[in-house]
Amino acid sequence: MGRVNVERGDVRTIFTNTPQDQPMRWAEHMSSGKATYVGWLRADQNGNASGCKCPACGEDLQAVNAGKDASHFLKANTRGMFFRHPSGHQRKDCSFLMAKLAALHLLMERGEIDLPPPRRPGVHQGASGTTYTAEAVGRSWSGRITDKVWLDNQSARITIDGRTVLVQLQARPNLSSDIAVDGVITIRVDDPIVASWEPEQILQALRLDSGFSCWEKHWDDDELNAEAQQKAVTAAEESMDRIPPELGSLDGLSHLQKSETVLHAKVKEILSKAGRLRSPDCGQPVPRVMHGGSQKRPHVHIDSQSLTLSEVRLEAPLQGLVPDVMCIARSSQNPSESFQLLIEVAVTHRVDAAKRALIARRGLACIEIDLTLLMTKQRRITVDQLQSAVINDVQCKSWVFNPALARMVKSKELELEREDNELRKAGKREEERQQWLDELSTERLIELLIPALKNYWLTEGYMSVDDGYELLPQEVAARLVRRGFKDADDTVLLKKEGLLHCLDDIRSRHLSKRSVGKWGGLERLAEEPSLQKYLTLGLMALKVYSSNLSVEDLDRVSKLRQKVKESLDAGQRTYARPASHDALIGRLFPPMRNAVSKPYGTLTALQKAEREQAAETARVEAERTAAIQRELQIENAQQKKIFEEKEKHRQKLDDLLLRERVHTWRSDTSASTIEPVLRQFKVDRMIKNYARSGMDVVALLRSAWESRARGHPFRLWIREQSEQDTTKAVMIVEALRTAGLVS
Repeated sequence: MGRVNVERGDVRTIFTNTPQDQPMRWAEHMSSGKATYVGWLRADQNGNASGCKCPACGEDLQAVNAGKDASHFLKANTRGMFFRHPSGHQRKDCSFLMAKLAALHLLMERGEIDLPPPRRPGVHQGASGTTYTAEAVGRSWSGRITDKVWLDNQSARITIDGRTVLVQLQARPNLSSDIAVDGVITIRVDDPIVASWEPEQILQALRLDSGFSCWEKHWDDDELNAEAQQKAVTAAEESMDRIPPELGSLDGLSHLQKSETVLHAKVKEILSKAGRLRSPDCGQPVPRVMHGGSQKRPHVHIDSQSLTLSEVRLEAPLQGLVPDVMCIARSSQNPSESFQLLIEVAVTHRVDAAKRALIARRGLACIEIDLTLLMTKQRRITVDQLQSAVINDVQCKSWVFNPALARMVKSKELELEREDNELRKAGKREEERQQWLDELSTERLIELLIPALKNYWLTEGYMSVDDGYELLPQEVAARLVRRGFKDADDTVLLKKEGLLHCLDDIRSRHLSKRSVGKWGGLERLAEEPSLQKYLTLGLMALKVYSSNLSVEDLDRVSKLRQKVKESLDAGQRTYARPASHDALIGRLFPPMRNAVSKPYGTLTALQKAEREQAAETARVEAERTAAIQRELQIENAQQKKIFEEKEKHRQKLDDLLLRERVHTWRSDTSASTIEPVLRQFKVDRMIKNYARSGMDVVALLRSAWESRARGHPFRLWIREQSEQDTTKAVMIVEALRTAGLVS
């Protein structure tokens, strides 16, 4: 059984448990030709007495369970009421046709009728070839049937509120055109299960415009067709796919070309109506190679601006150009000034180089809107999207030529040119200044060094001298280096509170008539570690530029001189000054020239003394080494002689042992100690005989016995005993043989 769910504004028909052999509950009554519901039959019309047939196949139908009481259907395995074909061959077409007839007859039996709203389609083919469809829906219509006429069992004519409506089944051919009707409704039933529905289900579906009924003809067709067509056209317009009438048919163009033409025209239309535009920003580098080879690359820029457009004209000729849009523009940043603005719209072809050059040559402000940037984001865009992009979006816009930017570029170029000219003039002046410096004499350079230093210590700037030329002390020092004054550019010499600063301070104090009180430059030379090696110069300056020193200061200076002298005499380098600056110091401070020419106190003198001392030390060391070498030679000679004598004795001993055929210790003695051996008569007599020769035979035999017991080699023992005395070796061998210690 089907189920119809009804909600306000919505119709949904849900079928559940619908087998293909769903039984028919409707049939055509043979006598009246009307659609009959099985539930309307009496009990006596059950079975073959139903008087009904199938409208599709014409077979008489049997009523099953017709007229039964409701309690009958509460029994188990009891089927409901339905019609069946006696042949058992109920076809799908039987249910289809019966469902349509049931709907038609139920509709005609009603006194009031709810007619569905008419629906009419609209179709429009866009420029791109895309087909746009739309639908116009009329109003639904409820009314009382004042007249009805059955034309046949599949169609009828009804009159409702003065309107004549023809109602027919879908499968029926249209009736002849001589029937005057205001509208035609077709009953459409596309599911055979409807033939099993109860009457109220069918009527409910008809009232709810479920698709069972459809207007084939309606008195509002002209208006609905026009509305549907306009909706389709509007859909194409919203996608900018409708060819405006003013463009003609555009025959001969491809769909792509037509789409581009329509889009192009729409942009121009938007611009002509908008009255405003957001311009893109623009900028340009202004490179220039400056005097001396340096490069500058400043960048001029104009921000995005809101422009107000007026006097907008489309494709108006202008000086040999036909821009897409020409107007008068005013910037929000400067509304009091207006300018002529050209707008080019690029769909597939952008402004080429020739046209760009022509626009720039004539100084015309021109913006290009590149629609290809929009089309790559999405296939089609709406009018609103296009309008927003054209008016507000700056990503799809660029300046073909901006006169304001060109003026800024020109102004920047002139600025760079002026700056370059100043650099050239300054370069020329610098060349002249350098040439002037190079032409100064050595005497003049020496004369200028300390004044330039004083000025630099105060201002860290140039000092003006002859003819307005300026110089730095470093430049003077560099040229003095080239003139032979080595290390004249030394930082220790030139820096503030450096060597020259200290010496000039001592000279300045000499000119003062009041008591100095403090040491000043001399104090810095004495205490600053990097300057202590030049303290001797300070003491020389203090001597030649005598100052009005107090007793206390004089005592301090005296002690300082003594300290420096003792250090130098001791060969220490703390106060030994490098002589590289002496020549320049003598020229800068003439009273000191004689003193600085003397070697005492210089690092050179100290190094000379160190070299002399080192040479003397080396000489003494060489003599001592030579004496040691001589002693070593004598000792080596003696050792060699002893070795040779030992070798001779060893050879004589080996010859003796060979003659005597003595090679090793005897190991077959029966005595366990040396004592029994010593008590033997022959040994005792030998001891006494050898005593006269000064040989201690007892000690000798004890040593031999002990060495043999320890496993010491015989030859090694006898060499130690004989001590280069072959005669003694003969006596030893004889003693050992007598004692039985050797063979």
